[in-house]
Amino acid sequence: MSSLEAGADFSTPRATLWRRLRHAVGEQGAVLRQGRQGRWRWPWALLSTVLAVLGIGIMQACVMGIGWAFRVEIAPDKVLDAQRLSSFVMVLLAFVPLIIVPCLLMRYLHKVSWRQLLAFSGRFDWRLYRRSAGAFFVVGAALVAIDYAIDPKAYQLVHRGIDFLPWLALGLAVIFVQTLAEEILFRGYLLRMWGAVVPYAWLTASIVIGVFISLHVDNPDFKLDFWFNLIAFALTQLVWSYLWFRTGSVAATAGLHWANNAAAFFFLVAVPGWSPSMAIAIYRDDVLLKGGSHLLDPYAWVVTLLGIGLTLALLVWRRSPFYLPVAPSSRHAYVHLDERARATSVPTVRGTACCADDLR
Repeated sequence: MSSLEAGADFSTPRATLWRRLRHAVGEQGAVLRQGRQGRWRWPWALLSTVLAVLGIGIMQACVMGIGWAFRVEIAPDKVLDAQRLSSFVMVLLAFVPLIIVPCLLMRYLHKVSWRQLLAFSGRFDWRLYRRSAGAFFVVGAALVAIDYAIDPKAYQLVHRGIDFLPWLALGLAVIFVQTLAEEILFRGYLLRMWGAVVPYAWLTASIVIGVFISLHVDNPDFKLDFWFNLIAFALTQLVWSYLWFRTGSVAATAGLHWANNAAAFFFLVAVPGWSPSMAIAIYRDDVLLKGGSHLLDPYAWVVTLLGIGLTLALLVWRRSPFYLPVAPSSRHAYVHLDERARATSVPTVRGTACCADDLR
């Protein structure tokens, strides 16, 4: 029995969908309360956030300075360029601070192991990473195959030589660091830290998602079709946050993030939009090429929602080879501790302190 099922009887007719939903939300709040370790209260969270912004900003400014000193210019249509190793180095250096700064703050400010950024268990589960990436690729390949059968003229294969393979491997490695860095910063650090302070799962997650999206509105896809991509992006992030709550690890969401970005940069690049400089295949979007939008396009929404829904189904279906198990929750441990605290409560000026935290 999983932690989402333990402690609740769902076998009776009274086990309505609403009760199941409330129970699941309660479990997710318990996941966030696992972050209450070390210096977790709101003054520390606020100070940590300010220091993170300053630290990342300073380090990225230094990276930009290095690029300027060596006259490294990255064109919008050649973010990763197989003709220039410097483009890979610059992208890598730009995202490394998103890992270094949270790790330092966790260790020296919050007095918690930096491994907590990876998962509440303290370890990075490669099985979750492989399964989530695999589910994304399987669903994506199936939908592309169907769309190719409908409109083969929209697809173009780019012929690459054998000398392209080392650049592809390097690009996939850079994208691995880039996506892991974003997941560590936003879910492993911000969502974990502020979730401990405000353990209302979807409120805190929505705020973090909003910040994450705001930093992506300058992406080419947003510029070309803002509202469609905004809604699709938000739905995707909600599903990924659910999987983070489910597994208690950034490994699952990092796998999805890597697969998504790898597909966008290398395997099937949408034009106009993403940089085609290292694409193996290109999809020419006639609607966007003509200056249109997919916002009111039923087919685009069907494909998008199928992609999100089928990927989620593969990851939560128990018989799926990509199944992501539910991480053990500390909810019942908190209940047990509360019961013990009430039994050993001590008087205070205003009443009763139920646990040690209330005496701080």
